[in-house]
Amino acid sequence: MKQDPVFDTPGDELACPWTGCRAKTIHTNGNVAKITWVSTGDHPYTGMFKGSDTGFARLSVAKPPDTKTPNLAPGMGVKLLRDGMDSADFVCMYGVDGQDDLNFFANDFSNHIPDPKSIALLPLEARFATATNYIQTVALSEMASYTQDGTQESEVNFPWSLRFAPSGQYNFPSTVAEGYTNFLDDLSTITEGSVLYDVYAMDKPTELGGTQMKVAQIITQSEMTTSFWGDEKMFIRHQRMEDDLKIHPEWEPYTPKYKGLLVLEEANEPGCPFAHLLQYLQ
Repeated sequence: MKQDPVFDTPGDELACPWTGCRAKTIHTNGNVAKITWVSTGDHPYTGMFKGSDTGFARLSVAKPPDTKTPNLAPGMGVKLLRDGMDSADFVCMYGVDGQDDLNFFANDFSNHIPDPKSIALLPLEARFATATNYIQTVALSEMASYTQDGTQESEVNFPWSLRFAPSGQYNFPSTVAEGYTNFLDDLSTITEGSVLYDVYAMDKPTELGGTQMKVAQIITQSEMTTSFWGDEKMFIRHQRMEDDLKIHPEWEPYTPKYKGLLVLEEANEPGCPFAHLLQYLQ
């Protein structure tokens, strides 16, 4: 697997050589808040799953909102700080196709998202597939490997997937008719001390008898605000699902794998509207 800046860049900021910072092609604008990850304390998971008193959450959308349909593609990136080493990072969302609702908190998020449906997403899928075979998932084993003080766990235990259920403290207009204007303005009304999400962990795939339990809450420790640094420089590292599957190879048959090679072959046929884009992604 070749090196990729989304998965392999160290640190907490996007690389900015003399040519300028690497541009974010999706999730370009969002709101950032300081957060704590408050563990329930009664689960088996290790590392940062035990709790974090210093972190950041960035809430954003993957594409411009469509106020007519309507459609919004909300997601969240989380960065939990650790002493003497890089932060524990992960991303989650509802799905890259978006939801037919402009309320940011209309649906749960997960680090396992459904198969994209829109043909317009083929170039994005192909781009991610250059870095991982599992483009619909991000891994969690690194998050479970070290505690907040940087101590390495002797036995690492992490779940198959996470589900982020909106707490219900905030609900925003679903349509323009109901009063929607801008998701950034909606999120800016979130105050310090708000519970953003209840976090549920699935221990293994449902096909293997997996069960779900609540493991944490994500609570804001500041107002949620727009931020030039958050939009231009904040880097939330993705972990390849391959890392988790090395530890739990029994999960592999139930992990959706990129099937785009056949799609790419079809897309390169004369007349495909995305052929000119795909030539840059292969």
